[in-house]
Parts: sequence; structure tokens; C-alpha cells
Amino acid sequence: GGVTDAMTLHETGSLELSNTLILEGYETGIAQSFTPTWENLTVGNGTQYAFYIRVGQLCFWQVELVFGTTTSITGSHVAIDYPFACDSTWRGAIGGKCYFEDTSGTDWTGHLRRWNSTTARVNSDRTNLTVGTSFEINSTSPFTWTSTDRLVIEDTYIVPLI
Repeated sequence: GGVTDAMTLHETGSLELSNTLILEGYETGIAQSFTPTWENLTVGNGTQYAFYIRVGQLCFWQVELVFGTTTSITGSHVAIDYPFACDSTWRGAIGGKCYFEDTSGTDWTGHLRRWNSTTARVNSDRTNLTVGTSFEINSTSPFTWTSTDRLVIEDTYIVPLI
């Protein structure tokens, strides 16, 4: 038979599994694709790649968006939903890294700012060459977004126990 909730498995040395290991209801160590939910950003014909890896309460996720001719940002900020709601404590999601590539040749850095347990706002660490201040990105910050510009988000956070 298989391992059940009532069984304890003790293994010395290596453990080899012939099937997928499921922890807390999620495949462990296998990248899963997902479609992000954006606020004030329309993907349009842009190219979006998004995945997460979840191990128990820990979730690592990455999103890369290459703008197309119909990708657009509206409003005063851009927000993105986490693949799973984060832990209610601030240490549950303190802010991931963001990278912005302007096809004119300038790369920018930024960070996520947790807005609530399901959403983070995307911030630039500078805008218009002003350093030392955080700004929410928009259609013209940290630069005017156009086709082939790139936005990358990398983050790790804690998911509540089921």
C-alpha cells in the first residue's frame, strides 16, 4: 500500500519516488504554469510566461511579460495577484524583485509592494533618473512602455496552511 496520513515514513539515505510527491495538495518541485491576473495592465498580444513552484507553505513564482503592440497600462499603478493568497503576516510576502527593460537600452530595477493578501503593486526604484525613491509603475514610469519592452517579476512568499 501507499503512505497515508496516519503513517510516518522514516528513510535513511536517499529516497526515490516513482510518482509525483504531493505536499499540502500541491506537486512538489515541479513548475506549474498559470495566467496572472493584472490590475491596470492589458496583456493584449504581448507574450507572457508565468510559473510557480510550491513546496508546502513556500511559493516561488516568476512572471515575464514582453509587451506587444496592443499591451497597455492604464491608471496610476500596476498590480498583480499572487498565485496563492499569502500568509496574513507581513513576513508572508515582503516584496519580490522586478526588472524592467526599455528597448531603448536602459534596464531598471524595482520591487513588489504587498497591497493585501492576494495582490502586490509593482514599483520602480527610480523614475526619470531620480534615485532613492520608490514609484508605482504606470504607462510613463519608469519610462514610456512600448512594444518589446519587458517586465519580469520574481518573488517567494509564505502561503497559509490549508
